[in-house]
Amino acid sequence: MYEQALKVTVGLQHDERDRLLTRLDEVCCVCGSFGYGVSDEMRVLFSKYVSDED
Repeated sequence: MYEQALKVTVGLQHDERDRLLTRLDEVCCVCGSFGYGVSDEMRVLFSKYVSDED
Protein backbone atom coordinates (compact mmCIF):
# COMPACT_ATOMS: atom_id res chain seq x y z
CA MET A 1 0.00 0.00 0.00
CA TYR A 2 2.84 2.39 0.82
CA GLU A 3 4.41 1.84 -2.59
CA GLN A 4 1.06 2.42 -4.32
CA ALA A 5 0.67 5.70 -2.44
CA LEU A 6 4.16 6.76 -3.54
CA LYS A 7 3.43 5.86 -7.17
CA VAL A 8 0.29 7.99 -7.22
CA THR A 9 1.84 10.86 -5.28
CA VAL A 10 4.86 11.37 -7.54
CA GLY A 11 2.50 11.92 -10.46
CA LEU A 12 0.73 14.85 -8.83
CA GLN A 13 1.42 18.56 -9.28
CA HIS A 14 4.25 19.95 -7.15
CA ASP A 15 2.24 21.65 -4.38
CA GLU A 16 -0.03 18.69 -3.71
CA ARG A 17 2.80 16.19 -4.25
CA ASP A 18 5.06 17.89 -1.70
CA ARG A 19 2.31 17.93 0.92
CA LEU A 20 1.55 14.23 0.46
CA LEU A 21 5.22 13.24 0.38
CA THR A 22 5.64 14.96 3.74
CA ARG A 23 2.75 12.91 5.11
CA LEU A 24 4.15 9.66 3.68
CA ASP A 25 7.52 10.45 5.24
CA GLU A 26 5.79 10.94 8.60
CA VAL A 27 4.04 7.57 8.20
CA CYS A 28 7.44 5.98 7.65
CA CYS A 29 8.77 7.58 10.85
CA VAL A 30 5.82 6.26 12.86
CA CYS A 31 6.36 2.78 11.46
CA GLY A 32 9.87 2.77 12.91
CA SER A 33 8.41 1.45 16.16
CA PHE A 34 6.88 -1.60 14.41
CA GLY A 35 10.19 -3.42 14.17
CA TYR A 36 10.92 -6.23 11.70
CA GLY A 37 12.58 -3.73 9.31
CA VAL A 38 9.27 -2.16 8.28
CA SER A 39 10.51 1.44 8.24
CA ASP A 40 13.79 0.38 6.59
CA GLU A 41 11.86 -1.13 3.70
CA MET A 42 9.65 1.95 3.51
CA ARG A 43 12.77 4.14 3.29
CA VAL A 44 14.02 2.03 0.39
CA LEU A 45 10.70 2.52 -1.41
CA PHE A 46 10.68 6.25 -0.64
CA SER A 47 14.16 6.68 -2.12
CA LYS A 48 13.13 4.64 -5.18
CA TYR A 49 10.32 7.06 -6.05
CA VAL A 50 11.56 10.37 -4.63
CA SER A 51 14.88 11.86 -5.67
CA ASP A 52 16.90 14.21 -3.45
CA GLU A 53 16.21 16.97 -5.98
CA ASP A 54 12.43 16.84 -5.36
